[in-house]
Amino acid sequence: QGGGGGGGGGGGGHHHNHHKAARLAPGAPANKARDAARQTERHVEGQAVRRRLNSKWLLWGVYMGVTVLAVIERYALDLWPGNVGCCPRVPLVAPYVSITVFNVVMRATGRICILQVIFLFLTQARVTINAMIEWSPRFIDAFDLKAQMQICHEVTGMWLMPVVMIVHVWGLFAPPLFDSLPLDLVSDCFFCGRSVGFFAQDAWHFKWEDVWRVGFTTVVLLLWMPLSVWWRLRERFYGLSLALHIAGALFWLFILLKSTAAAHADVFCTPFVLLWMFDRTAWTWWYRRKKVTLVDKLVLDDRYMLLFLKPAPPARRIGDVYYLKADSDGAFSTRHAFATYTTTEAFVPDEEWKRRSLARMRKTMAAYALATNEDEARRAFEGAENDDEPWVGALVRVMPKSRMLKCLKTDSWTARQQRRLALGSPMTMYGPYRTPYARINHDVRARPLVLIGLGTGVGYMLTLHDDLRTKQLVAAHPIHLVFSSNSLPLLRFVCGLFCQEPLVRQVRLTAYLSQDVPDGAGADDVFAMPNDANYRLLLNRRINFFDELQRIADQCATVKPAVYYSGANYVGIIARRAARKYGLPFSYTPY
Repeated sequence: QGGGGGGGGGGGGHHHNHHKAARLAPGAPANKARDAARQTERHVEGQAVRRRLNSKWLLWGVYMGVTVLAVIERYALDLWPGNVGCCPRVPLVAPYVSITVFNVVMRATGRICILQVIFLFLTQARVTINAMIEWSPRFIDAFDLKAQMQICHEVTGMWLMPVVMIVHVWGLFAPPLFDSLPLDLVSDCFFCGRSVGFFAQDAWHFKWEDVWRVGFTTVVLLLWMPLSVWWRLRERFYGLSLALHIAGALFWLFILLKSTAAAHADVFCTPFVLLWMFDRTAWTWWYRRKKVTLVDKLVLDDRYMLLFLKPAPPARRIGDVYYLKADSDGAFSTRHAFATYTTTEAFVPDEEWKRRSLARMRKTMAAYALATNEDEARRAFEGAENDDEPWVGALVRVMPKSRMLKCLKTDSWTARQQRRLALGSPMTMYGPYRTPYARINHDVRARPLVLIGLGTGVGYMLTLHDDLRTKQLVAAHPIHLVFSSNSLPLLRFVCGLFCQEPLVRQVRLTAYLSQDVPDGAGADDVFAMPNDANYRLLLNRRINFFDELQRIADQCATVKPAVYYSGANYVGIIARRAARKYGLPFSYTPY
């Protein structure tokens, strides 16, 4: 049949290019058929993905375009001078070179600062961003909008804003420093406008507000904000890190809005700050907030556990992020994002494992004397287990104790929940929030896929597993799964899902176990993979992304596969470099 198809393709080519028939090589018909198939795949791929406007270029295009137009308006038109009502309009060219440079730089950095404040708050409006993703026009590929918003926020907050603001505030000292102008401290009211400009009567005039603004801006942007996003503090004390970050941003915003030198900041920034406050309130108290019940808990080992919750929110997509919070933590406790998936059955490796897990939960419930008694929990579990509603599974990484936690004599939030959560425990779920992994629903019909997951990053693969198992999604090309874990029970759990018979023909699995195994133990002792060359289990190894992606790219010679990654950020940088080396589209988003 393959030869017949090749001959047909060759005949079609001969019909259109009969004058070149004498120069065709013997294998030309097969080659032309392969080229025709490649063109067909590219056409299908273009219909599914390429005809849509990427949100990455749209977001950064708007960002840079608005910034350039604002700076041009400040120099060319200046329709609304910022110094109206407080002092005479200042000409651009001054008697001193340093003051001329000051006027040029300050006008540009002032406009840029206002726009950066707007983008910093707009990129953290989670409810608004989620609505943009779901309600975007069909010609815009908005799946990775959240990831691009986060990148925009980090680049602006960590690099652009500090540089622009430090130049803006410390530039006040340039004229007296370079041209030896005398300094004059104006005794104006702290909250009042200026009675005189910076340069007047051959002297350089300061207010106490200017001095305080320089000092506070330097401390906030160079010390306070970097400390609030320090990865060690964020990893161990996420709530404290977030509180410091928001407090520093709002305090610095207050100084910016009340400053008479910040032209129009109060007019242009205030609407976006109010939008962020409303968005934050909605995200905290009512947007997609739902009460759920823990109907099963599976403790894989001391590092990972699975929480099964019901009822599941409707209209889920692959890779949706849910935020969970235990009701026993209090109303103002911090919620936590997890790699969650939706399934129509709570799969566990075997009944004996499940029985031991439930026995541990009964002891935990009795030890902590929870409000929900054992009989009610058992009835809730049995009722949820027998109905046909989908489950929400949350794969939780139990964080170990750090030195700081040991000094405070406390455990991480996940470690406390591993001990305390019992059957029937009420929890609050927020979501779903969309991620770029939802694009898998489109790509699975147009091109091969490479899905990479490290540890709990396998969550988005598990929702894909349920779609393939229930035949809600049919893959037109093989799906290459690359999974790595340092936990043997988690590896067995994932491999047990994807080695089921209905999925073997659609999935190609490569699993890495990075932890040491006993001497003499082989792959079959760890997990019995199907007798298929497309299923591989590698022990005591970590993923070599360059070799792995090259191997998969060679297998997919006609259409380039799309690569999706979920896992640690620093490992994702290496995976992105490997994907770029082979020209493969790469998608990744932090939670």
